[in-house]
Amino acid sequence: MAITLARTVIGALFLVCLYALAGARPEPPDLESWLSGSSTAYHSPALLAAIRET
Repeated sequence: MAITLARTVIGALFLVCLYALAGARPEPPDLESWLSGSSTAYHSPALLAAIRET
């Protein structure tokens, strides 16, 4: 049980760090284009963009 908890916590920290390195910030969804079917409501950030630019 402790191994499962440790893997879950480490995985969650990894994903939070990956998201932070992307430089992503919360943004409201674009509901108009999503409802019209022309685009997605939320555009995914480029992962690791903060370190790719260096």
